[in-house]
Amino acid sequence: MPLSSPFEHMTAANAHHLWLLDATGQMMSHDSLADAIILQPFTAHQLPGLALYLKAPLTSYEDNPPLTARFHKRISLPFPLPESDIIPTSRGLITLRNAETNRHWLTFRSEDNTLDFTAESQDEASSFLPLTLEGYKGLARLIDQNHAELRALNQHVIGPAHVSSEVPFHLHIGEIDVPLPENLSELTRLGQLPAGQQDVITLQHGDDPSLASTFIIHINM
Repeated sequence: MPLSSPFEHMTAANAHHLWLLDATGQMMSHDSLADAIILQPFTAHQLPGLALYLKAPLTSYEDNPPLTARFHKRISLPFPLPESDIIPTSRGLITLRNAETNRHWLTFRSEDNTLDFTAESQDEASSFLPLTLEGYKGLARLIDQNHAELRALNQHVIGPAHVSSEVPFHLHIGEIDVPLPENLSELTRLGQLPAGQQDVITLQHGDDPSLASTFIIHINM
C-alpha cells in the first residue's frame, strides 16, 4: 500500500503558490517567533512556513509588467510583508522587488540570518528558483527515499540526492551534478506521478540537453 503523502491534501488549495529555493539549497520560510523571513534547510516532510501567492500560475518569465505576488504565512502574524514584483534573471531564476517602493530588493542579511528588502539593485538581490507544489514534491522524491526509490537502468539502487551547498542551484545524485533550473520541468512531472507508480526520468547535467542521465524511479508517496 502506498504511504500517505504529507502534501496530498494541499494540491487544490495551493495551486497558485510558489515556494522559493535559494542558491545554497535552503528554502525561504518564516520565523514565527521573530516574525521574520528566514532560510531553512529543505525538508521533504513539510512545506516551508512562507509561500508566494499568485492570482494565476507562473507560466511565463516574459510578463510585462512584472507579475505581482503577496506573501502567505502559514501562521498569520501582524507584521505585514509587502507585495512583491517577480523579476526574472536567467535560467528560470527570479528575484523579488518591493512592489510598494519599486526599488528595494529582497536579499539575505548575514548579520541576523534573515531576508529583507534592503538591496538597492537587482545585482545585489538574492536569486531563487520558484517551485510549484508539484516541483517541491518532485524534489522531495529525489531527496527522501521514503518518498521514492531511485535506481540506475541496471536496477542498481542509487542513494538519495542532496542539494549542493557549493555549486549554486545544483543537486548531487550519485556521482553526477544536476542543475535544478534546467531540470525544473522534469522535477514538476516527477511530482505529478501518483504513488505506487514506476517511471523513468531523464535529468540534464548542464546547459547541453544531450548530456543527461536516465533513472528508474518508484514512487512510494
